[in-house]
Amino acid sequence: MPILTESYRAIEIKLQFATTQLLAKALPVCKLLQGISLRNNGLRPKEVAIISEALKLLPSLRTIDFGGNNIGDDGAKAVAEIVETSKTLESLCLESPGKGAGVNRIGPVGAKALARSIKVNSSLKLLSLGWNRVGEGGALEIADALRSSQTLQSLSLKWNRIGTDGAKAIAVGLKQSRSLLSIDLIGNEMGTEGAIAIAEALKSTESLKEIELEFNHFGLRGTAALCQALKENASLWRLNLARNYFGPEAAQSIADVICTNSSLRFIDISDNQIGVSVAATSLHDFGRKLRSTTGVKAIAEALRLNRTLYTINLRANELGHEGAKVIAEAIKSNTSLRSIDLGWNGMGVGGADSIGDALRHNPSIQAMELGRNNFGYGGVYAIVSGLTLNTNLRRLGLGGNSIGDKEAKLVAQLIKLNSTISEIDISRNEIGPDGARALADALQANASLIDIRLERNEIGDEGAVAFARLLTGNQTLRRVNLELNRIGTEGAKAVTNAAKAKTPAVEIAV
Repeated sequence: MPILTESYRAIEIKLQFATTQLLAKALPVCKLLQGISLRNNGLRPKEVAIISEALKLLPSLRTIDFGGNNIGDDGAKAVAEIVETSKTLESLCLESPGKGAGVNRIGPVGAKALARSIKVNSSLKLLSLGWNRVGEGGALEIADALRSSQTLQSLSLKWNRIGTDGAKAIAVGLKQSRSLLSIDLIGNEMGTEGAIAIAEALKSTESLKEIELEFNHFGLRGTAALCQALKENASLWRLNLARNYFGPEAAQSIADVICTNSSLRFIDISDNQIGVSVAATSLHDFGRKLRSTTGVKAIAEALRLNRTLYTINLRANELGHEGAKVIAEAIKSNTSLRSIDLGWNGMGVGGADSIGDALRHNPSIQAMELGRNNFGYGGVYAIVSGLTLNTNLRRLGLGGNSIGDKEAKLVAQLIKLNSTISEIDISRNEIGPDGARALADALQANASLIDIRLERNEIGDEGAVAFARLLTGNQTLRRVNLELNRIGTEGAKAVTNAAKAKTPAVEIAV
C-alpha cells in the first residue's frame, strides 16, 4: 500500500487483508482525493464497511470503484451510506465483470439500500451494478429511485436477472426520469412482455440517448413493439438489440426504424440470424444454415435510403456471399455511414469481391470489420484491391481469415500503398516468419499505422526479431500485439528491448 498524503487526487490500491484497517486510518489524510479504485481486492462486507466509514470523511471524493469484490448486501448497505451523505460523489462502480474477478453478489436488499440513498443524493451521475443479483425486487427499488433522482445520467443493470416484471418497473422509471441519458439492460431475461413495456417507455422519454437491450429473448412481437416505438422516439442515438435471435421476419421492422428514425447514429443488430431463412428459424435447423436474402434486402434498402446512421453492426447474421453482395450495393450509395461490422458472416471470396468493390467506391467508410469470413487468398486480394486507392478507411479487421504468409504479403503491399489506415487486425491467422518479415518491411515505409494486432499467429522468433528491427526505425507505431506466436526467449527479449528504447513509448504484448 502506498504512503498516502494530502496531495493525492486519485489512487488505485491492491490490498491484503492486513492492510484494510491501515488504509481506513490513512484515507482521512487525503482531503483532496477525488477518485479511488479498490477493484478486484476480494473485499468482504466487513472490510467494505471499515473503508466506507473512512471514505465518508473525504470532502472532494467524486469516483469510487468497488468492482469485482465480494461485498454482498451488507457491503452495499455500507456503500449506500457514502452515497447518502456525499455532496460530491458522481460515479459509483459495483459491477463484477468477467472471469477471474470477484463477484459482488448484491441482491434485492443491497439494491434497496442503494436506491434509497440515490433518492436523497444530489450529485451521483453514474451507477454501475452489472453482473450482480438484484433480480425483480431490486429492479423495483432502482426504478423507484429513477423517478426521484434529478442527477443520475447513466445506469447499468446488465446481467441481473430482473425478468419481465423488473423490466416493467424499469420502464415506468424511464417514463418519469428527466435526467437519465444511458441505460444498460443486457442479459436480463426480459422476454416479450418486458420488451413491450420498454417500448411504451421509449415513446415518451425525451432524455434517454443510449439503451442496451442485447440478449433478452424479445421474440418477434417484442421486437416489433420496440421498432414501432422507435419510429416515434426522437431522442435515442444508440440502440443495441444484438443476440435477440429475431430472424429475417423482424428485419423489415428494423429496416423501417432505420428509414424513419433520424436521431439514431449507432445500431447493433448482430447475431440475430437475419440471413437465415424463415423455414430454418421456425424449425430451429440452424446447423444446416439455410440462407435467405429476404431480411438482408430489407436492411440494405433501408441503408440505401438512410442519411443519418453512422455505425451499424451486422456481425454473425449468416449473410453469406449473396447477403454480402446486397449489403455492398447499399454501402456504395450511403455516404453517411462511417463504420460497419460484417464479421462472422461466412462471406467467402464472393462476398469479399462485393465488399472490396464497395470500398473502392465509397468515400465515407472509416472502419470495416471483416473478421472470420473464410476469405483466404482470393478474398484478401479483393479487399486489398478495393483499398489500394481508398483514402478514408482508418480501421480494418481481417482476423481469423486463414491468412498465411502469401496473404500477409498482400496486406503488406496495402500497408505500403495506403496512407490513411491507422489500425489493422490480422490476429488469429496462420502468418509465419516470412509473412511477419514482409509486414515489418512494409511498416518501415508506413507513416500512418499506429496499432497492429498479430496475436495468435505463428511468426516465431524470426518474426519477432523482424518487428524488433522495425521498432528502431518506425516513428508512428504505438501498439503492437504479438501474443501467442510461438515466440521464445530470444524473440521476446529482442522485441521488449526495442520497445523500451523507443521514444515515444510503444505498447508491446508478447
